[in-house]
Amino acid sequence: MHFSFKVWAMKDFAYIQTDNNEVWLFWGNLKLRENRPSNNTSLYVPYFHHSTEKCWISADHIKKIDLAEFKKFLQDQSPDLTNTITWTEVSFDDFKHDYQTLQCSISDGLFQKGVPVSFQSGHAFQAKQTLLSLLNKNITQIPSNLFLYGLFYKNEGLIGATPEYLLHQTSPRKVISTAVAGTEWEEAHEQSKKNKDRDEHKYVIDYFDQIVSDNDKLIIGDSKLRNFGSLSHLYSVIQIEFHKNKKSLELIENFHPSPALGTYPKNENGMKWLKELRGGKKRRRHGAPFALVHPDGNCFCLVAIRNIQSLDDELQIYAGCGVVKESDYDNERLEILKKIQTVKEQWK
Repeated sequence: MHFSFKVWAMKDFAYIQTDNNEVWLFWGNLKLRENRPSNNTSLYVPYFHHSTEKCWISADHIKKIDLAEFKKFLQDQSPDLTNTITWTEVSFDDFKHDYQTLQCSISDGLFQKGVPVSFQSGHAFQAKQTLLSLLNKNITQIPSNLFLYGLFYKNEGLIGATPEYLLHQTSPRKVISTAVAGTEWEEAHEQSKKNKDRDEHKYVIDYFDQIVSDNDKLIIGDSKLRNFGSLSHLYSVIQIEFHKNKKSLELIENFHPSPALGTYPKNENGMKWLKELRGGKKRRRHGAPFALVHPDGNCFCLVAIRNIQSLDDELQIYAGCGVVKESDYDNERLEILKKIQTVKEQWK
């Protein structure tokens, strides 16, 4: 297959990599719509809190290509603007407040785990084009076990490479998901942190056990520590066979946010705390579903983490950390910094 168009000449486009190393590309008259386009494969890209009504992407052209070709035609197709970014210091004022309110809620027995977030802001002339430069420059260096995804639309941009997919619906009743929680890096050796990471991961596993009924079949794979670039996470594959048909959007809304990005249990108290996060007011699509939905209803949905977002000339990198009763503030703060640095090194 041969591609003839130039990405740099495309004003707006979007893409998502699936688990068989294929990339679906959307371009030409790209639009965000309130309703799902009929009879076409489409992208579902809501904000984390579903605070925007226009979540469906439609385009005149939709093409499936293999990952190697996607990387090949992206390279060297735009001016290098990567040295135009100026980053500010990461502020932890809001994060510290959110951490403290979370620990109070855990102590009061309202829920057992939550994921506060913080971010680093940056500025770049023509920020959306700068993101495209970062994509072109680094596309071949992304670890092979991360899933690529991105969106360039009007005055906003998004590039990401995530280790986690929320669900892969292979039939109306069959779904595969992943439990990804707990973060380790080379310098993190404390046994207390390893125990805390296991607790984090267990809450994600327990969540899947709660969202299926007694008539559904649930298979939980072994938990293993997997390396995703400079960070490692506890990782399990989850298989679910429902006793009745499920629609993709229904599944996404039920699964999101899992305790890996939200709270455990996923109750009213937890969701209230999550929506009131001071550090998450501008997170937009960080941690949100980023889903490819086919006309037959089957879908492949990523969790939009490890990304850089742009809006006008501003850039943002968000990161979250799982907090349980045993968490230490300084360790969680370090984890946020490590995750942000990982994204910056990934897209440098």
